Amino acid sequence: MPLEDEAVRLRVRTVLAEHGRLTNAEIRRLSGYSRMEVLRLVRSLREEGLLELEGRGRGAHYRPALKLTARSPKDRKGGK
Repeated sequence: MPLEDEAVRLRVRTVLAEHGRLTNAEIRRLSGYSRMEVLRLVRSLREEGLLELEGRGRGAHYRPALKLTARSPKDRKGGK
């Protein structure tokens, strides 16, 4: 996986951990990816158990899976 792709994955995971949810459009803005590239990215992250899809259509969004929530940046730094 190219470094740029890995950086996008890390950014999406970090923002998800901080904000709790992201839409496809928000991930496109963060990454500069096309709609189809985002779909491939989130499919990969879902298969790894790092995020979950909630809703359908325009109301659909992605939220961190328990695996991602358990390893949030706050937890690693000892924050409350």
